[in-house]
Amino acid sequence: MIYQTISTQRELTQFIDGHRRIFLYGANSLAAGLIVFLMQEDVKISGVIARDGEREKAENDVIRPLALSKTRLFPGDGVILCVEEREAEEIGHELEQRIESGDIAWNRFMRDDFFSRPESDAIRSRERGFFSRYQTLQAIGEQTGTDKAAKYHNYCNKYEFFLRDLRDRAFTMIELGVFRGASVRMWREFFPRARIIGVDRDEKCRQSIKEDERTTLLIRDVCAVGTLAELRACRPTLIVDDASHIWSEQIRALFGLYDSLTDGGIYLLEDLNTSFLPLSTRVYADQTVSAYEIVSAIAEEVSGDGRIRLSRNRGLIPYLDDIERIARQTEMVSFIRDCCILIKK
Repeated sequence: MIYQTISTQRELTQFIDGHRRIFLYGANSLAAGLIVFLMQEDVKISGVIARDGEREKAENDVIRPLALSKTRLFPGDGVILCVEEREAEEIGHELEQRIESGDIAWNRFMRDDFFSRPESDAIRSRERGFFSRYQTLQAIGEQTGTDKAAKYHNYCNKYEFFLRDLRDRAFTMIELGVFRGASVRMWREFFPRARIIGVDRDEKCRQSIKEDERTTLLIRDVCAVGTLAELRACRPTLIVDDASHIWSEQIRALFGLYDSLTDGGIYLLEDLNTSFLPLSTRVYADQTVSAYEIVSAIAEEVSGDGRIRLSRNRGLIPYLDDIERIARQTEMVSFIRDCCILIKK
């Protein structure tokens, strides 16, 4: 029997590529997390295995466990054990008894934090990292309940680094996608002189966002031609895209609004992690070119002094004029977790 401990994405990929069929063992949150991860990577598994008692208390609707007693494993199959380390040896013995002939590779233990964002990462960033001195926006974000704060995206201390010079200035900012208004309330407190324009398709936003002389809520389709023209006329200094996260809409908003930023303006493109979902999910991936590929190409052109390697991604050719237009105006492109920050010259 081949024994292997998987602790990195590279090891996981090598294990999967080295076997004819892949099964998971376990009907728990760890197995569910791995299933979701593999779905995002467009990896198909042959099944999830569990004992009868475990099958009855499966913790996630994603899991549809097969009975261990009825599962046949053959040479070339691989099994990844999604269990605590103390259970691995016992289950391994049971699996060995089900091998028809030859060997089967299996994983003894995988850390639970392989698929999740450990709270320790956010704590380290918040308390000891480069951005740890920037605590004001973080505190306001946690108070208002926005997911931009440390408990979820952990954007705020990075944002404050880039936005601190705007704090006492009078300017216009636009937030695309405001949901229930937590981030609007955060921006209002952090920027006491700013005019804030929130844009969302959902009429229900009006129930939680109070308009006044500094706050305007527009119920609009962000990417409609008329909406983009209306927003461009506002001449914003800051744009935050937290709208649909759909690839085509992220790209259309960036191309349609970036020119309208004032000199030195900032564009925050959030939830860029959706660009790493496979086309087969069809949730955010509605075309073959993602928003991440677009902003990466802009960064490449900025860094490469006007050069971009189209040979690596021919799909970018239809977007080349817009990529070059934005790159010529851009001082800096910076990536943080789930987000891209573009600063205009």
